[in-house]
Amino acid sequence: MLLSSQEERETYRASGVWQEARLDQILLRHAQERPDSLAYIDDPELSIVNGRPPQCLTYSQTSAKLLGLCDFLSGMGLKRDTVVAMMLPPCVDAALFMLAASRLGLIVAPLPLTLGENDLLERLEDVGAKAVICTSHYEGDKVAERIRNVAATMFSIRFVFCLGDDGPDGLVDLGPVMDELDESEALSADEITDLLASDAQSEAADHLHSILWSTVSNHPSMPIGRSHNQLLAAAQHHISQTGLSADECVFMCHHWSGLSGLGGCFAAALLQGARLQFHHFQTYHQLAASMAEYGAQHLMVPAHGWDLLHDCLSDQVREQMLSISLIWVRYHSGTGVFRDNETAARLIDVTNFNELALHCQIRREPGKVSPILLGEIGPLQDDGSKLVWLESDLFGLEEAKAQFDASLVGGELCISGPMVPSQAFPSAGTHDGRPLPGNRKGFIHTDIGCRVVEQSDDDKTYFMPLGDLSDILPLGALSVEASELDALYVSCEGIEDAAAFMRPGNHGGSDLMVAVVAIRDYNLSDLLEALEAKAISRHKWPLGLVHVAAIPRHKDGKVKRTALQNQHDDKKVA
Repeated sequence: MLLSSQEERETYRASGVWQEARLDQILLRHAQERPDSLAYIDDPELSIVNGRPPQCLTYSQTSAKLLGLCDFLSGMGLKRDTVVAMMLPPCVDAALFMLAASRLGLIVAPLPLTLGENDLLERLEDVGAKAVICTSHYEGDKVAERIRNVAATMFSIRFVFCLGDDGPDGLVDLGPVMDELDESEALSADEITDLLASDAQSEAADHLHSILWSTVSNHPSMPIGRSHNQLLAAAQHHISQTGLSADECVFMCHHWSGLSGLGGCFAAALLQGARLQFHHFQTYHQLAASMAEYGAQHLMVPAHGWDLLHDCLSDQVREQMLSISLIWVRYHSGTGVFRDNETAARLIDVTNFNELALHCQIRREPGKVSPILLGEIGPLQDDGSKLVWLESDLFGLEEAKAQFDASLVGGELCISGPMVPSQAFPSAGTHDGRPLPGNRKGFIHTDIGCRVVEQSDDDKTYFMPLGDLSDILPLGALSVEASELDALYVSCEGIEDAAAFMRPGNHGGSDLMVAVVAIRDYNLSDLLEALEAKAISRHKWPLGLVHVAAIPRHKDGKVKRTALQNQHDDKKVA
């Protein structure tokens, strides 16, 4: 399936950013050139997480298992452009499925493992998924049971594949199939050459590979289709800042449902032939210990946790690290940016623009996130190439200048470039993509407000992202429309009115809170019991409850959420 225009494809190919190789073809080339180099390594505690034995595969072994998995999936009847939802943790099995989807032309929709049955049903129906591959459980969470319950209500779901022990009845146990693939014979270099030549297609890498969800234009669950080339463009931009090279170790502790994990870690490691080490992130102490044990050299972590992680790093890790990417979600913090970096690593500030693009930039000053260039964002050094990773524009900037006597102000961030999709995935039952909202220059709106902060001597303008203009609440790597949460909480018996809001967390980041006007004596446990009974996704469960006499609102009825942050009558769960 193609969602990019012919003009986009010609432009990005001419610049050299878009190529012809799919993800699986890149893997096969590594298997041909350096078969014994390590490709993927599971977290040694994977068996504790979901019961699957951890794997360690070279590129040669990965290619053999990949081809065997493709034979199985095609034999089951999965055909090109079939949407397959995936709910797997960061692991070798998931990497193999991502590569198999690339080879077979399937479209993968990675979903957060925390999704409840209602949200899961909505997303599967929205993209017309025909199959699901899931983990039996993730630690104590019975993921496969939720999938089975939802699939039972959907006539469109043909297969539910399950990996891990204790999977419920009625699902296809994929574990024995994956284990049998260990006996697959590796292909020789000549056989790989013939294989690559036989399936070469000039526009194969322009077809969709995966679906991520964005909060564009106040639609928190809009599915965004991504081609191989769009993923690889995000990977190339990240590589240009980190300096990632072949055989270096990339730690992936992000899940597959976001551009940071899928593009910044998986696609980047694949493109460079790096070793991808999967990790199940629970505490910074555990992360630091694993980094020391397995030789991590490149890592992506939430920006607000850098000071906590920094204190946990051993001298060994401080010396071996080459890059640490700090992820900001749609905004750059104005204060509280941890200054220290007593490591050999370069700090990369990565801003996720609503899952539309990743902006990556080496930090210039220790305690300050650098502003972003307005216009074309290309290589670090001007090497004469036409490479442009991302292009930015501020919608409303000229109007604001005219209103404020040409002073530097700001506007809404709009973006374009080889990693930015211009269309959302088609609604189930249709074939045409839904155009994403764009400005008059063809840039895609992000709903992110920005302030111009600097203009250099060479007339270059820079800006800082300030956060969402729309009423969207960031819940970790996920987002949700605040009014949706308000209505959800009010629907619970015993609550007359409610408003969701964010409060700074004790260990960085933000905590989801709820202010309620209660009809009776009411506490957080009552609300959580009601949400569990409604099968609501865990990320929508508040961490604290505040009692108020009335919800503060503007004249138009919108909630004054910032006014709720100073309320202290909260009852947090331990």
